[in-house]
Amino acid sequence: MDSKWYNLIMKKINIGIIGLGTVGAGLVELIKKNGPEMRRRQGIDLRIIAACDLRAGQGKKVGLPKATVFSRDYRRVLADERVDTVIELIGGLQPAEEIIKRTLASGRNLVTANKKVLAEKARSLLRDAMNASGFFGYRAAITGYFPLIEFLNRSQLQSRVIEGAYGIFNGTCNYILTRMERERCSYRQALTAAQEEGYAELDPYLDVSGMDTAHKTVLLVNLLYGYQMDMKQLYVEGIQKIDYRDISFAAELDYRIKLLAIVRKAGSRCQVRVHPCLVSRRSQLGALDKVMNGLELEDARGQVGGFIGPGAGKFPAAYAVLDDVITMACGNRYSYPKRQAGLTISGINEVESNFYVRFMALDKPGVLAAISSVLAKRHISIASVIQKEEEPGKAVPIVMLTHLARERDMRAALDEIYRLKVIKSPPLMIRVFDELPSLRG
Repeated sequence: MDSKWYNLIMKKINIGIIGLGTVGAGLVELIKKNGPEMRRRQGIDLRIIAACDLRAGQGKKVGLPKATVFSRDYRRVLADERVDTVIELIGGLQPAEEIIKRTLASGRNLVTANKKVLAEKARSLLRDAMNASGFFGYRAAITGYFPLIEFLNRSQLQSRVIEGAYGIFNGTCNYILTRMERERCSYRQALTAAQEEGYAELDPYLDVSGMDTAHKTVLLVNLLYGYQMDMKQLYVEGIQKIDYRDISFAAELDYRIKLLAIVRKAGSRCQVRVHPCLVSRRSQLGALDKVMNGLELEDARGQVGGFIGPGAGKFPAAYAVLDDVITMACGNRYSYPKRQAGLTISGINEVESNFYVRFMALDKPGVLAAISSVLAKRHISIASVIQKEEEPGKAVPIVMLTHLARERDMRAALDEIYRLKVIKSPPLMIRVFDELPSLRG
């Protein structure tokens, strides 16, 4: 009998970890802490045989077991014949793609938390995964703490089609927005606090630009519909331009600002986008604070469900990796949906929404009328206006909430308004999303 399958029957898993950063350190800690109980109660024996990290002292720093062979070269982990399960935690495209391909081709098991490589190389990697004899786990790459893959696998077996998926997928961004709201501080101050708390990297670009959420959203679309999106098809906008004043104005309108992933299917067309939204504070997602992530799902019959869980720090993703390993040890596999024929992705310009817009304008007579005139030419009507008095002679904020309008018309109007001499900085536009399933109860 093949030794790999013998080990699986005996539930002995020989692990090689590539990457001992935040998630890798959390995984080592979880295995050491929970290992004895897992052996006693579940008969699962997890052994870290080999590990790799570019930092020479990282193995000692994270407390690897003494018997673990540590190296700075990932190829030594792949060459270790004792390793039956490779866990890739280095992130990025290369050498992660090579590691995943070589592991799958060898027939060994592969678990990854690398959303970037899976999203950007989905066509080749998921094809390899479907044809591989070993287990392929990537729960940590999608929504981390949520058991989403298992839920969707069951739903698809029941012929249940999810037509709406709306999520907060980045705990760092949610922490920053919550901090700005509670502390009445700037984006920069909130980001610094997130870095000090360990919720944001020194280079926070992937999180705050929306790209981390975008990678997860691309994988979600594949899980839902078997459609392997190109990243170029996805509209992505981050939170860097959000000001405390916007959060304060949103609160006056009974909204909160959240970085939202939106997937909406209607017939053969699917709308997929990632950007900040004004969402009702009464919704499930609008109520989430700090590093909490959430997902609301809706099927074709209007039935709803969802998940909530932490989305930053070392343990949420580490638990997701460990859950994949346990799923594998129990002899289970994840299924992959067939692509829905004829599905196409809608562009952002066709989106219809209510809009929150903040203008910084000179406090002069006729300014409001000039702005309203430009909007009216594009058939955009105003639902409400907030104007605050600030220091005389300086630009003051004018906030408008519009009725339903098309994205392309709103963008054209804002370009024209920005050319008015009384407007002192580019207008800030945030879409309003009032269609969350949790608001329909």
